[in-house]
Amino acid sequence: MRTICRDYTADRPQDSLGFLLADVSRLMRRAFARRFEGNELTFAQARVLVYVARSPGLRQVELASRLEIQPITLVRLIDGLAVRGLVERRVDPGDRRAWRVYPTVRAQGSLASIRRVGESVREDALAGIAPARAEALLHILASMRCNLASESDDDNDKAGEDEDGRERDRASHRRTAPSKARRTSGAASRQAK
Repeated sequence: MRTICRDYTADRPQDSLGFLLADVSRLMRRAFARRFEGNELTFAQARVLVYVARSPGLRQVELASRLEIQPITLVRLIDGLAVRGLVERRVDPGDRRAWRVYPTVRAQGSLASIRRVGESVREDALAGIAPARAEALLHILASMRCNLASESDDDNDKAGEDEDGRERDRASHRRTAPSKARRTSGAASRQAK
């Protein structure tokens, strides 16, 4: 049963950009977790596997940062994935104390299941939204992510795959989004007027 939602209202605090993004993210995660129940992986393991597949060879500490979880929590999740043969750890050639994590060939089946559930959730989230508007939304969100990610940010990987397997290229979003300097100078000149 689909809930009928009322239109966006800019003057309501709960309809501000930050609240809307947080609510949509939370609801999508909840829907994904609910639909993913009964799978061989937990929702947390599925998230780790997607991030590993998106950026193979990440150091465990970088992966924990991207997932916003503690390194010890990540170690347990990776242990579970490794036991199933879905990821493997390799010693970092630059630092023998560190481990890099890679997906295995066997992970492809689990990633396909994750992708199917993700597509199902995305389809429901975008129900009633024209395809052109949905595509525009994705471009806007990608540009916002690029605008907010600094060069040193852990989420600033140049290219990879989104949850649905489509390649993304952060550099192309940078070319289309105005630079921070141009945005700042534009805002300053508008304030001066």
